[in-house]
Amino acid sequence: MKKVTLISMLTVTFITISGLAVAQASPTAFLKAKDKKLSTLLQKADSNQDKILNVVNKMLNFEALCKDSLGKHWDTRSEEEQKEFTATLKALIEKNLINRLKNTKGRKVTYQSESLDGDKAQVITQVATSDDPRADVLEIEYKLVKGKGNWSVVDMVTYGISLVGNYRSQFNKIITEVGWEALMKKMKDKLAEQSENEKVKNP
Repeated sequence: MKKVTLISMLTVTFITISGLAVAQASPTAFLKAKDKKLSTLLQKADSNQDKILNVVNKMLNFEALCKDSLGKHWDTRSEEEQKEFTATLKALIEKNLINRLKNTKGRKVTYQSESLDGDKAQVITQVATSDDPRADVLEIEYKLVKGKGNWSVVDMVTYGISLVGNYRSQFNKIITEVGWEALMKKMKDKLAEQSENEKVKNP
């Protein structure tokens, strides 16, 4: 199995999404609209960073993702701790996302299937690195929920690995072994490191 990091796994899933969804759009139509909008913005990624993140934030259900990533530990934290964790994880993802998305231009996406179960849905896509029949193809399964008329993505499965499940496993290990404070320190240290790296690249 190829080695998959959390951020690279998240990034590759975003190459298929962009734009605003119509309230009654199907899950597949929702993702296709995101794809169209994001593809346009990525043509001038450096000047469109805020717009790209705005699209991502309207597509990804950060609240659900963060809650599910903590699993059993979510309900043991105070409301203030939950908010702090959510804000930190969201910032970490956003810091990495822009630079990695720049490398996704030119990918070919096909939508394979859609399944519905009430307000839940699964959409399976395939992403090819080029039009070449021999190009590498990656399958991505999106898990979506519908709330207030709009769909949102709550998890993505790549190489058979759930993004949320991967987060949950790592977070649980850290909390169990060294505690909540250690997890938050680790996340904030990483965030600070990324900010410093940005300053070096863009003085």
